[in-house]
Amino acid sequence: TAASMWQLQHLSFDSSAESFLKPDDPERIEYLKFEDKYGLSAYFMVLVRDEALFTGAGVERLRQLHSSLAQGVNNIERVESLVNARFISSEGDDILIEEFLAENTLTAEELNKKKQQALATPYYVGRLINPAANATTILLQISQVDQFGERISVAQIQHSMDEIKTLLAAAQAQYDL
Repeated sequence: TAASMWQLQHLSFDSSAESFLKPDDPERIEYLKFEDKYGLSAYFMVLVRDEALFTGAGVERLRQLHSSLAQGVNNIERVESLVNARFISSEGDDILIEEFLAENTLTAEELNKKKQQALATPYYVGRLINPAANATTILLQISQVDQFGERISVAQIQHSMDEIKTLLAAAQAQYDL
């Protein structure tokens, strides 16, 4: 038994739904078609508490964290936060669609207006911001395929999660994550 113990480091377990079915099983094939069409539902959510969220410094911290997660983690398809959340408004007959915190420099008055807009947007409250406006989330969607076009593996997702943890540990001093 001691001789076989050294191989345990190579042991892996795939608990995905399709791994429990034979490769040619019609149900598995349909499941994979559905997943290819509608996407993988693997998300990570980062909760950021910041009493100064709607200040210049708070928005800059959020932008930096958003950017470091978007650029520093493999296999991330999309990062969504207050930085790039869609904000839909109207001016006269025009409908405007823009990123919520698209502008780089906002005055204190503009930031207060943004805070009020966020709290008045049902899509944001409870998803991207809490009702007290002192916590926000960053949502990370995992890619279905890697850079080579191959279906992402559980090991690759775990590696991405490790990268997220490393980036969050580095940002911990600025936030209450």
